[in-house]
Amino acid sequence: MKLCLSLRVMRLRLCSLLLWSVCFWSSESEAKPAPKVKCKDVNNNDVDWFILYKAPKGQRYMYISTYGKEKINTNIGDPHGVLANTLSPMFDNNMPQSFGFLSYNDQPPVSKTSDFENLKSGVYGHSKGVVLGDSQTQTALWLTHSTPRFPEKRDQQNFWPKTGEANGQTFMCVTLQFSDLEVIGEHLQNIVAHTFDDIIPANFPQEIKDAALNKGQAPDQNPLVQSLKVGNKQLKLVAKVTGQTAKDGDLYVQLSRIFKSDMEAQTWGRQTRKDKSYCEPNQHQVKSVIEVKTDLDKWTWCSDHSKWAVTTDNNIHWTCIADMNRAKTQYERPGGALCIQDQDVKGFFKVFANKLLECGVDPKNALVTAPLMWSRSLTTFRRWI
Repeated sequence: MKLCLSLRVMRLRLCSLLLWSVCFWSSESEAKPAPKVKCKDVNNNDVDWFILYKAPKGQRYMYISTYGKEKINTNIGDPHGVLANTLSPMFDNNMPQSFGFLSYNDQPPVSKTSDFENLKSGVYGHSKGVVLGDSQTQTALWLTHSTPRFPEKRDQQNFWPKTGEANGQTFMCVTLQFSDLEVIGEHLQNIVAHTFDDIIPANFPQEIKDAALNKGQAPDQNPLVQSLKVGNKQLKLVAKVTGQTAKDGDLYVQLSRIFKSDMEAQTWGRQTRKDKSYCEPNQHQVKSVIEVKTDLDKWTWCSDHSKWAVTTDNNIHWTCIADMNRAKTQYERPGGALCIQDQDVKGFFKVFANKLLECGVDPKNALVTAPLMWSRSLTTFRRWI
């Protein structure tokens, strides 16, 4: 009799333990759903797209989205700011198996540098960005930017590199469908992006897997143009061809031909062998921006590491967030741009372009004295490029 009671008690305890385990596991699963990967605003709300423009000397920035343009009071590296909110799924130490990401940068964090010779020689594209996706929620995003060493760490409290504070920088995020990762993966291969950190699940598109392995080749004869749509906005992904001269290898000259418009382009003013504005006869002109003016401040291209371009034709409304500088040393390298068709965005950037390098003027005569930013990364001194 006692034996039967003991067995019955043991069974009840075992059942209770199993029931508790199931409930605990179930509650854990409910508390940890697969993330909906979306671009975010400063209040952590979902947005279709955004553009950030960080001012030099600090972390102040402009936020541009479907809802207009505004100054953000928090720093760009704030752990609860726009970038932190957007990238939060990749900062999670307990990522669901359906989630994956890829970070690429031709100037990766020092701790992530493993291919010094190819990085130094310029084999890889002059490109920087982050791709996130989740196969369960069928959501994804792409963040393209101009900031060396970003993200510094996979840590929501310490993702912003201190080296990113000195100069102006741009970021553009677009919310995508998971299936769009095929196009993004192809584009990353076309610009020969250098992946330095990734976790790619087995069921992600092969194009993303190949990009994570640093496979890729720039187009041979003509730039490659791919199209996507985010919300009601048209996007163009452009991968440039390489060449020896502006006519053959300048990304912005190629963009002017694609959009059939003159363009104004802001790129790093201290780039080695900075080129003149492109003003060839019977060609669309590309004028370099030498001074930027925003609601935050006014500064010159010597302290602005961002790369962007805007069409000037009154009936053509494209703005591109790019990754190349207008310099002879860059014409030979792969790279590209993400462009959005939006009249308001174009209007903002047209105003940002406060002064231009006029045709025939030597860039050396337009340089304005500004502090140099040196990096000890990759065990050698070199100027940011």
